[in-house]
Amino acid sequence: MPKRKADEEGSGGEEEERAATTTDDGETGKKSSADTGAAAGGSSGSSSKKAKKQSDGSGVSNKIELGNKKFVDVREFKGKIYVDIREYYEKDGEMRPGKKGISLSTEHWEVLKENMDDINAKVEELSG
Repeated sequence: MPKRKADEEGSGGEEEERAATTTDDGETGKKSSADTGAAAGGSSGSSSKKAKKQSDGSGVSNKIELGNKKFVDVREFKGKIYVDIREYYEKDGEMRPGKKGISLSTEHWEVLKENMDDINAKVEELSG
């Protein structure tokens, strides 16, 4: 029934726009007109301005390679600092952030650091 209502109104986009803007990195399966081209692939050429902003928004790179195309990056987004742990892929000779990863706020990063001893103990326990 919601599909019919959306079709009658001709929009159907308000809920999709909310769903598409729930992640920090802008990489979701649903794209609104504001998010077109924001995914890591940048497949849509109509909104290259948005895609460029996503890839150039951090300014100075603070990437630390973990191996196997996984990096930790400290960057600023919309005035806030994030610790971004993400898998990257190569496109046109440039490393681009992929969908697989997490952006931690400074508050979440502090909680993770405080619990590092417990995490290490669990890793040791499970690894033998």
